[in-house]
Amino acid sequence: MDVHQLTSPDKYAFYGIQARYTLKTSQGTGHYRVLLNGDRDFIDEAGASKKRNDVLIISIDQPFGKVLGVFTRMGWRLDNESINYQAVYTGGVDIKGTNWGRMLDNIGIALGYMNGGNNRIIRTRLAEAYYRMVINPTMSFTGDIQYMHDQYFSMPGAEGMIYSLRVTVNF
Repeated sequence: MDVHQLTSPDKYAFYGIQARYTLKTSQGTGHYRVLLNGDRDFIDEAGASKKRNDVLIISIDQPFGKVLGVFTRMGWRLDNESINYQAVYTGGVDIKGTNWGRMLDNIGIALGYMNGGNNRIIRTRLAEAYYRMVINPTMSFTGDIQYMHDQYFSMPGAEGMIYSLRVTVNF
Protein backbone atom coordinates (compact mmCIF):
# COMPACT_ATOMS: atom_id res chain seq x y z
CA MET A 1 0.00 0.00 0.00
CA ASP A 2 1.42 3.41 -0.90
CA VAL A 3 1.12 6.02 1.84
CA HIS A 4 1.92 9.74 1.66
CA GLN A 5 3.59 11.48 4.58
CA LEU A 6 2.89 15.02 5.71
CA THR A 7 6.58 15.97 5.91
CA SER A 8 7.55 14.98 2.38
CA PRO A 9 5.96 14.50 -1.05
CA ASP A 10 7.73 11.11 -1.25
CA LYS A 11 5.75 7.89 -0.99
CA TYR A 12 6.65 4.84 1.02
CA ALA A 13 5.42 1.27 0.78
CA PHE A 14 3.68 -0.11 3.88
CA TYR A 15 3.35 -3.82 4.58
CA GLY A 16 1.42 -5.78 7.18
CA ILE A 17 1.40 -9.48 7.99
CA GLN A 18 -1.01 -11.09 10.47
CA ALA A 19 -1.28 -14.60 11.89
CA ARG A 20 -4.37 -15.44 13.95
CA TYR A 21 -5.28 -18.34 16.20
CA THR A 22 -8.88 -18.84 17.34
CA LEU A 23 -9.36 -20.63 20.66
CA LYS A 24 -12.83 -22.04 21.34
CA THR A 25 -13.53 -22.74 25.00
CA SER A 26 -16.64 -23.26 27.10
CA GLN A 27 -16.30 -19.61 28.16
CA GLY A 28 -16.23 -18.20 24.61
CA THR A 29 -14.14 -17.87 21.46
CA GLY A 30 -10.85 -16.00 21.86
CA HIS A 31 -8.70 -14.46 19.15
CA TYR A 32 -4.90 -14.40 19.43
CA ARG A 33 -3.02 -12.43 16.79
CA VAL A 34 0.58 -11.61 15.93
CA LEU A 35 1.12 -8.73 13.51
CA LEU A 36 4.25 -7.45 11.81
CA ASN A 37 3.83 -4.03 10.21
CA GLY A 38 6.32 -1.65 8.68
CA ASP A 39 8.11 -0.25 5.70
CA ARG A 40 11.61 0.40 4.40
CA ASP A 41 11.23 3.96 3.13
CA PHE A 42 9.91 5.99 6.09
CA ILE A 43 11.22 9.58 6.02
CA ASP A 44 12.95 10.60 9.28
CA GLU A 45 11.79 13.65 11.25
CA ALA A 46 14.34 15.93 9.64
CA GLY A 47 13.25 14.80 6.17
CA ALA A 48 16.88 13.96 5.41
CA SER A 49 16.80 10.20 4.79
CA LYS A 50 14.66 7.11 4.51
CA LYS A 51 14.62 4.71 7.46
CA ARG A 52 13.18 1.36 8.50
CA ASN A 53 9.94 1.42 10.48
CA ASP A 54 8.98 -2.05 11.75
CA VAL A 55 6.56 -2.94 14.56
CA LEU A 56 5.67 -6.29 16.16
CA ILE A 57 2.23 -6.44 17.81
CA ILE A 58 0.55 -9.15 19.90
CA SER A 59 -3.22 -8.81 20.30
CA ILE A 60 -5.42 -11.01 22.52
CA ASP A 61 -9.20 -10.94 22.96
CA GLN A 62 -10.74 -13.59 25.23
CA PRO A 63 -14.31 -13.68 26.57
CA PHE A 64 -15.10 -15.31 29.93
CA GLY A 65 -18.77 -16.09 29.60
CA LYS A 66 -21.57 -14.06 28.01
CA VAL A 67 -20.89 -10.79 29.87
CA LEU A 68 -17.18 -10.29 30.55
CA GLY A 69 -14.05 -10.46 28.42
CA VAL A 70 -10.45 -9.26 28.56
CA PHE A 71 -8.13 -7.83 25.93
CA THR A 72 -4.51 -6.86 25.67
CA ARG A 73 -2.32 -5.29 23.01
CA MET A 74 1.47 -5.23 23.21
CA GLY A 75 3.73 -3.71 20.59
CA TRP A 76 7.46 -3.19 20.13
CA ARG A 77 9.53 -1.24 17.64
CA LEU A 78 12.09 -3.47 15.95
CA ASP A 79 14.56 -0.75 14.96
CA ASN A 80 16.43 2.14 16.59
CA GLU A 81 15.27 5.05 14.48
CA SER A 82 14.15 8.33 16.04
CA ILE A 83 10.79 7.45 17.59
CA ASN A 84 8.42 8.61 20.32
CA TYR A 85 7.62 5.15 21.72
CA GLN A 86 9.69 1.97 21.87
CA ALA A 87 6.97 -0.24 23.39
CA VAL A 88 3.22 -0.08 24.02
CA TYR A 89 1.27 -2.16 26.57
CA THR A 90 -2.51 -1.93 26.98
CA GLY A 91 -5.11 -4.13 28.57
CA GLY A 92 -8.63 -4.01 29.83
CA VAL A 93 -12.04 -5.51 30.25
CA ASP A 94 -14.94 -5.72 27.84
CA ILE A 95 -18.44 -5.77 29.32
CA LYS A 96 -21.20 -6.96 27.00
CA GLY A 97 -24.62 -5.27 27.01
CA THR A 98 -26.39 -8.50 27.97
CA ASN A 99 -27.12 -7.21 31.50
CA TRP A 100 -29.05 -4.16 30.27
CA GLY A 101 -30.86 -5.81 27.36
CA ARG A 102 -28.57 -4.62 24.52
CA MET A 103 -26.65 -7.76 23.61
CA LEU A 104 -24.58 -6.16 20.82
CA ASP A 105 -23.50 -3.09 22.85
CA ASN A 106 -20.39 -3.10 25.01
CA ILE A 107 -18.40 -1.05 27.51
CA GLY A 108 -14.62 -1.11 27.49
CA ILE A 109 -12.30 0.00 30.28
CA ALA A 110 -8.55 -0.04 29.67
CA LEU A 111 -5.18 1.06 31.03
CA GLY A 112 -2.08 1.64 28.97
CA TYR A 113 1.63 2.31 29.30
CA MET A 114 3.78 3.49 26.42
CA ASN A 115 7.53 3.33 27.00
CA GLY A 116 9.35 6.26 25.41
CA GLY A 117 11.77 5.83 22.59
CA ASN A 118 14.91 7.79 21.86
CA ASN A 119 13.20 11.09 21.12
CA ARG A 120 11.45 13.44 23.58
CA ILE A 121 9.05 11.25 25.55
CA ILE A 122 10.07 9.17 28.58
CA ARG A 123 6.67 7.51 29.02
CA THR A 124 2.94 7.96 28.64
CA ARG A 125 0.31 6.52 30.95
CA LEU A 126 -3.30 6.40 29.88
CA ALA A 127 -6.76 5.30 30.94
CA GLU A 128 -9.74 4.87 28.65
CA ALA A 129 -13.45 4.13 28.87
CA TYR A 130 -15.85 3.76 25.97
CA TYR A 131 -19.40 2.73 25.19
CA ARG A 132 -20.29 1.22 21.82
CA MET A 133 -23.97 1.36 20.91
CA VAL A 134 -25.06 -0.78 17.96
CA ILE A 135 -27.94 0.86 16.08
CA ASN A 136 -28.43 -1.94 13.54
CA PRO A 137 -26.24 -4.55 11.82
CA THR A 138 -24.80 -1.79 9.63
CA MET A 139 -24.20 1.13 12.03
CA SER A 140 -22.76 1.75 15.49
CA PHE A 141 -21.70 4.76 17.60
CA THR A 142 -18.81 4.76 20.07
CA GLY A 143 -18.28 7.46 22.68
CA ASP A 144 -14.76 7.44 24.11
CA ILE A 145 -12.96 9.25 26.96
CA GLN A 146 -9.20 9.00 27.46
CA TYR A 147 -6.90 10.45 30.09
CA MET A 148 -3.22 10.75 29.12
CA HIS A 149 -0.18 11.78 31.13
CA ASP A 150 3.11 12.29 29.27
CA GLN A 151 6.55 12.61 30.88
CA TYR A 152 9.27 14.27 28.79
CA PHE A 153 13.08 14.35 28.98
CA SER A 154 13.58 18.11 28.85
CA MET A 155 10.30 19.78 29.80
CA PRO A 156 7.46 19.48 32.28
CA GLY A 157 4.97 16.69 31.73
CA ALA A 158 1.63 17.19 30.08
CA GLU A 159 -1.72 15.65 30.88
CA GLY A 160 -5.18 15.95 29.52
CA MET A 161 -8.47 14.43 28.49
CA ILE A 162 -9.40 13.35 24.98
CA TYR A 163 -13.05 12.95 23.99
CA SER A 164 -14.25 11.37 20.79
CA LEU A 165 -17.33 10.06 19.03
CA ARG A 166 -16.92 7.50 16.27
CA VAL A 167 -19.54 6.34 13.79
CA THR A 168 -18.95 2.99 12.11
CA VAL A 169 -20.82 1.96 8.99
CA ASN A 170 -20.33 -1.56 7.62
CA PHE A 171 -21.44 -2.50 4.13
